[in-house]
Amino acid sequence: SDRSFQNGWRRDCWPDGSSLGGREGMVLADFVALPVARRARLEEAHVVALRLYSTAAFRALNGPMRQLKVSNYRKGEDGLPLPLEPPQLAAPHPQPATMAFIYEALKRMRAVAAVTTAGLDGMELEELVESGEL
Repeated sequence: SDRSFQNGWRRDCWPDGSSLGGREGMVLADFVALPVARRARLEEAHVVALRLYSTAAFRALNGPMRQLKVSNYRKGEDGLPLPLEPPQLAAPHPQPATMAFIYEALKRMRAVAAVTTAGLDGMELEELVESGEL
């Protein structure tokens, strides 16, 4: 599609605008089977949550996270109440399971990225956790 998102990036395109290629016609099982998903041990629910977040649904997922309880005592320079510290949601998130799967998927993917960046590719994630290296 020609629609642009943040930073001017287009859907299913690299930042330079060239097509990602190979994603046309992919179904959920194909995304779950991608090497990055397998390496991070993502389950189908993680992939569904990430794919959902990559659509316009991100507004419905992010919005409630920005609605915070405010202090009755702390005021900003503009006189408006400041959020409580630590921050607390004003209301329970309407999609808690989706948010939990996104959170867990991102943690797993960051762990894989950290291991890869550190050059520890040969070690399994469990070995790294057990050894205290991760």
